Amino acid sequence: MSLLVAEGAARVIAPSLQPVGRWPRADYAGHEKGLAARADDLDLLVLGSSVVGRDISPDRLRDAGGPAVGYNYWLAGPPLRSVDLLATEVLLRRVAPPVVLVGLTMREFNDGPSARSHLEALRQSPAFLAASGRMGWIDRLDDGLQRVSMLARHRADFRDPVELVRNIRAEPLVPERLGADGYLLDRGDDQLADEPAAHVAQEEAVMAGYEVNPGDVDALRHLLGELGERGVQVLVVNLPVTDRFVAMADDGWADYDAYLHQVRSVADESGAAWLDTMDRPWPDHLFADVNHLNDQGAAELQPLVLAALDGLPATG
Repeated sequence: MSLLVAEGAARVIAPSLQPVGRWPRADYAGHEKGLAARADDLDLLVLGSSVVGRDISPDRLRDAGGPAVGYNYWLAGPPLRSVDLLATEVLLRRVAPPVVLVGLTMREFNDGPSARSHLEALRQSPAFLAASGRMGWIDRLDDGLQRVSMLARHRADFRDPVELVRNIRAEPLVPERLGADGYLLDRGDDQLADEPAAHVAQEEAVMAGYEVNPGDVDALRHLLGELGERGVQVLVVNLPVTDRFVAMADDGWADYDAYLHQVRSVADESGAAWLDTMDRPWPDHLFADVNHLNDQGAAELQPLVLAALDGLPATG
């Protein structure tokens, strides 16, 4: 009887909590549908964080003469380990694009609490376990239980009353909007000067204690190696960020230079093509916030990306 009462209470409270799906975030579910619609004819797969999600639209590249069918499967706030894990264990088992673009910033190479949390949430999610073939019988039992029980689905919230109160939302969540090509449509008209303080604080927290994490460098090496073994043409793009974003790292440009040296070395070792967009100035008016371009900035970036894609060896 007590379990029935607890389940009833959980069903009452659950609509006010962050949704818990089979993937760690709603973004994944949107990407799963978007990628499936293009999987059979995919010419270009874009990987990286929300920065590449906001900066590069495969459909806009197509309209300007780029690859005919592309998809941008970006993740929100990942370490490079998450990008590598999802790509090599799931995505590359589903699609065989001749070209992959990997978009990078220094953010994906700092090993802080949010990075570790992101990786563990992906590793433990029922959808990843199922898609990667790692789901054991205990995982299947737990997955089935979470499908029918709100108490089981939100157990992480209910274990900690403090977190439970913190996670109750006064307003409904507004999901990030994805284009048919996976492009992040939000923030297109935003300006850096109007960046919400909450986003600045979030990025400062992520960049605190900055040090290039060897595990994420190894993940990039593994990802590029896996792509090379499949005969995929790879373009690694160092994406634009603001001076203010670089200054969030403890040692600023010294940390940036350490990141750039290591990822460029890995790209060169793998034989991937390299595009460094930070070798030129990017005025503040081109940014929606400290590390995402707005639509004007994305339009400035597009011809650089197109030229680099055009320079790849012919495939097929």
